[in-house]
This record gives sequence, C-alpha cells and structure tokens, in this order.
Amino acid sequence: MAHSTGLLFRAAVAILLMVLFFSLALTASAGLVYGAYELGAFTLEHVRGRGLVLLLLVAGAMGFGGLVILWSIVPRIDRFTPPGPELTAKEQPVLFQEIHRIAEMTGQEPPTHVYLVPDVNAFVTERGGWMGLGSQRVMGLGLGLVNILGVSELRAVIAHEFGHFHGGDTKLGPWIYKTRGAIIRTVQNLYAAGEASAEVGTVAFVLKAVGKPFEGFAKGYLRITQAISRAQEYSADGIAVRTQGAAALVEGLKKTHRGGLAFSAFVDSELGPLLENKRHAPLGEGFRRFLGAPNVAERLGQLEKEELSEGKQDPYDTHPPLRERIRHAESLDAPWVAQDVRPAVELLADVPQLEAKLYSEWTQGATLTPIEWAESASVFVPDWRAALLDAQRGLAHGTTALTLPTETPALRELAAKVTGQDTTHVPEDTLQQWATGLYLRVLSAVLVDHGFTPSNNPGEAIAFTRGELRLEPSSLVGRYLRGELGREAWSASWQEAGLADAPLTPEDVQQRRSG
Repeated sequence: MAHSTGLLFRAAVAILLMVLFFSLALTASAGLVYGAYELGAFTLEHVRGRGLVLLLLVAGAMGFGGLVILWSIVPRIDRFTPPGPELTAKEQPVLFQEIHRIAEMTGQEPPTHVYLVPDVNAFVTERGGWMGLGSQRVMGLGLGLVNILGVSELRAVIAHEFGHFHGGDTKLGPWIYKTRGAIIRTVQNLYAAGEASAEVGTVAFVLKAVGKPFEGFAKGYLRITQAISRAQEYSADGIAVRTQGAAALVEGLKKTHRGGLAFSAFVDSELGPLLENKRHAPLGEGFRRFLGAPNVAERLGQLEKEELSEGKQDPYDTHPPLRERIRHAESLDAPWVAQDVRPAVELLADVPQLEAKLYSEWTQGATLTPIEWAESASVFVPDWRAALLDAQRGLAHGTTALTLPTETPALRELAAKVTGQDTTHVPEDTLQQWATGLYLRVLSAVLVDHGFTPSNNPGEAIAFTRGELRLEPSSLVGRYLRGELGREAWSASWQEAGLADAPLTPEDVQQRRSG
C-alpha cells in the first residue's frame, strides 16, 4: 500500500508540474503574440515620431519571444543510441542468470536489452513507446563497475536498479525529463535570442524579461524533481537491502563512489594517450591497477573520508550524499545474506573480446593494436624523440642534464625559441610547467637512447630501468625546477645513472650515436 501511495504521489506531482509548465508556456506564447499584434496595430494607427520606432521594436520583440517559447516546447524525438555493445544471454549466460534471478527476487521483469558501457556505473531506463507507454526496459552495466565489485556487491547494485523499475521511476522518467528539457530549452533560447539582439537594447530587454518567469519556474521545477529523484534512490536502496542485505549494498556504494571519482582520471591519463597512439591495453586490469596505485589509493581514501564525514546535500542533486545513503541502508531491517567475494568480472565470458568491442565503439571503429600495460610506455618514445627536435631550437650546444636552464629569464628565452611565440608576459608557474614537460620528454628520450627500458604501471610515474639502475624523471624534474630538489641531489641522480655528461641536443646525440 505504501509503495502504491508513494508511486501515485510522485506521478501526480510530475504530471501536475508538466501541466503547469505547458499551460504557462502556451499562455505566455499566445499572450505575447496577440499582444504584439495589438500593440503593433495601435502604434501604427495612433503613434508618430520616435515613439513609433520604439513601440514597434517592443511589439516585434514580444512576438518573437512568443514564437521562441512555442518552438522551445515542441516535443523532440528521443532517438536512442546504444551506449555500448549489447550483451546477450547466449554469449553471457552466467551474467544473465544473475540478472534474471535478481529480477525474480524483486518481482520485476528482466530488461529487454543489456549494454556494456565504459563507466563505473549501472543504470536502467525505458526506450521506445510514448512517454513511457509501450516502451522496452534497458539496463547498462559499466565495465569499470564489474571490475571493482565483488559478486554480492554487483548483485546489490543490480537489485538497486530493479528497485527503480519497481518504484515506477523509469515510467515517470520520460514525463520529468521531457518537461525538464522543454523548460531548459525555453530559458536558453530566450536568453540566446536576447544576447543576439544586444545591439538593439529594447529587444534584448524584452526577451530577457520574458525569460525571467521561466527561469524561476526552472529552478523550482529542478528542486522539486531532484527531490523526487533522491526519494527514488532511497526507495531503490531499500529494495537492494531487503533482497541482498545491507553489507553488500554499503560496500558496493563505497566502491562505486571511489571508482566513479577515479575513472575519468584513469581514462585521461592512462587510456587516452594509448588510444591517441592507436593502441589499447586491458581496460579492467588497468583500472584495477590504477585504483591500487599508492598515491591514487591514498587520495581516494581521503576523498571518501571527507565525503563520509562532511558530505552535504545540494537541493539540485539527483542522489543523496553517500553517508546518508549508507546511514539509511544500515537502518533498514535486512536479512543475513552470505557474501560471495568472487570478483564480479568473473560473471562475464570472454572479457578481452568484450573490451575489444567496447574500444571499437568508443573510437568509432578505429583500428587499434593491443598492448600490455607493462609495455605501454614504449608508445611515447616517438613523442620523446620529437621533443629532442623541439629542444634543438632553444638548448645550447653541449647542454646536459646538469646544465639545463632553470632560472625564469632563461626559461622565458628557451620557451620563446622553441615555441616561436612571445613569452614576455607568460606567468612564472606556466613557464615552469612548460619546461617540466619539455625536459621530461627530452630526458626520457636520452634514457631510452642509453639503454634504459621504460615501464608503466597505471597510476604511477613511468620508470626507466637498466640492470639494477632505476630512475623516475617525473619525480625529479618538476621538483628541481621549483627549487624543491637541490642541485646536488639532482646531479647525484644523473651521475648514478651514468648520464651526467649525456648530451641533450639532437646534434650532440647524433654525434654520440655515430661515435
């Protein structure tokens, strides 16, 4: 009974807000167009002189504003684009057994389509039909998600998503999101029209004034519907707790939160450079190693601690704070459920093939060469060698690691020669960042030329090894330029590597190679 009452209330609020908005929009549009006609007719008949032009501009702005509103609220066709490769029961029998079992436990029909997505997330929605009627259920599972959760935790996350089906959230979604889209389009289009008419102050003023009530409605609508979304999250969490236990959901929420914070950084710093060089490495393995890197794990631990102790709720958030969701989950009556600690990725068959499909869709079918993470640093060697050529334009003949310019005036002169741009007013910290990047690539190329092998562990700096020698230039260069690493320590590092006198300019490098 409580479930039905809650669903009916949310549906009533969503429909009421939609009716209010479209009533307001149609009334405003009709009123503005009619008012523009009446004002224009009155002006042409009774007004002369400068006032004629002013009132005609006002009438034109009113009519244009009415048409902008009308155009903004016209429903747009919602074309569904698959978010990733589709998973099937034939190819993934174990995963689909789990999905169907959880669907039965939550009293729901399983989704018609399941997609693998490049994210640390899971979602459900409905596509097709009209405003949620006659639509098909869709589920998305993040490859990053299944790589960091245990089986029990993934079950809890999937049960949470089925909770959205159970609560009717995916049926309400089209009503809420289409109305939200129309509101945002109306505000944006009126504002854009006002900006485009800035040279005609009267027109711009009228259009922006017309947009003000819609802007206020938009803020109120977002606050109300986001509050509904947060209530839906609590309700879906309740379904997960009652079917899978609180422990699995709580741990799943924590891991998903940490993974979500880290995934974009992993893509930008680790995957992105490989994809740009037409390579791909195992995504799941790389992401797990990235999360396990000491500096990444420490930072994520700090962020989680802050969230659990200080996390605050914003009125426009779609999800409650992590600590509130955990507190709510732990307050519910929950059955004891044995924990399956196997990695959730074991539920997937032929993971390398799945990753290849995901990469293909991610890069729009680009041809990528597979590479192991241990060898991934080698793809940067051409870029390092290109840096040697760039350095030729600025570094003096005979420059070594020990004689690299470090003072601001020298860095400014070097940057001007290498980039061919005026660096007179470039801030000092920007110069240091630029020089750090150049020096790091130049020194990396020299290390490779002297028999050092680069290796890369996701989340950690590239290391160069030769026998027992090991060097991490990235941990040295920036600190040296900022003055945090003394000249003696800098010199000692390169002397130990036997590269204190190694030439850094291309002509000198070529002479040494030929010699």
